[in-house]
Amino acid sequence: MEIHVFKKTRKTPRGISAQWNCHFVEPVTERRVQRVCKGCRTRREAIAYARSHFLRETDIKQRGLIRDIAQNMYIPGGVHLQRSAQLGRVLDMRTISANRKLLEEIIKLWGDRELSGITSAEVTAYFFQDEKHSNGVKNTYIQIFSEIYDEAEWQGLRIQKPAFKRFVRHSKKPDIFTTDELNRLFKPENFRDEMSYLFFLLCFSAGLRLGEALAVRPCQILHDRQALIVDGFLRYNHERTNYNKTGTAENNRFRVTMLPKYVLAKLADYIYRRNIQQEALIFTNSAGAPQSSGWAQYVFALALKKAGVDTARRKLCIHALRFTYVTRMRALLPVEIVQRAVGHMSADMTDYYTRPSLEASLKGVEGLEQASEKLFE
Repeated sequence: MEIHVFKKTRKTPRGISAQWNCHFVEPVTERRVQRVCKGCRTRREAIAYARSHFLRETDIKQRGLIRDIAQNMYIPGGVHLQRSAQLGRVLDMRTISANRKLLEEIIKLWGDRELSGITSAEVTAYFFQDEKHSNGVKNTYIQIFSEIYDEAEWQGLRIQKPAFKRFVRHSKKPDIFTTDELNRLFKPENFRDEMSYLFFLLCFSAGLRLGEALAVRPCQILHDRQALIVDGFLRYNHERTNYNKTGTAENNRFRVTMLPKYVLAKLADYIYRRNIQQEALIFTNSAGAPQSSGWAQYVFALALKKAGVDTARRKLCIHALRFTYVTRMRALLPVEIVQRAVGHMSADMTDYYTRPSLEASLKGVEGLEQASEKLFE
């Protein structure tokens, strides 16, 4: 890189003074930069100063230190997030804050390393020794590492991204309820009160996520169309969003699902008797505050126990109601319709939620028993 030094005069309260400056073109960005050579009195001093300060600074940028590349990522209102939003990846403030903390840990560990010198094996080996974080969090670290390579490209650095390995998620997939279990569970006497009974009845009959059910208001129910508009969810801090899980404030990605007539009738009667206003939440506590996910999990566990549903060997959590809904709807309708009703971004996700029951599996292989008898003939 070639550096040119020159004298530049300027007016000061004491008169005209001259100061040594330099200019050069950064090799990576090809941007022309001008800097002041502080305290230099001769050309020789200015050249030495420029080489010792600016050549080293430019060399660091050219080498692509992780610290320099990543320092402005996940900053609210920053270029990195603006670019991500234009490319279709919009993050809420909670995710931005969490990712920034993980990014700062990456900078602390690898910040002074050149990005080109990091290998997938090195990163994976580090997390093999990490007993502090779950595999899900480890995968988030790896995702952020991958995004640092993308950011480097936007900064003019051509560094090949390694193929990072992902850690397996150990969380057990929810099971589905059988018809007998559903009939035993959905009896009013199994629940603490009418509200909790209706809450879980709505969860299942509309295939709702927990946060979506907590956020339901009377204005979302279209009684004449037998439909429910799903247009928001209740956040961890009890604030209701005006967009769904996969949406944003600008594009809420609302969806419509249908409700059984008897569920609609029960909800309408409950709303009328409680005089719940159209814009108010249906499910609130005695103080009028939104019910929490903790309340829902506690009530659901008690209901399962009262109904005599065995949960020792199967994961039958609240989300299992949604798995059961998707599985049953898939047996009756094309995947595209079910996908739209439950708000999945892809048919693959709907397939993930589909858990064929034993009865359905047996029905699907009718006739196989006679063929299996002849296997050794």
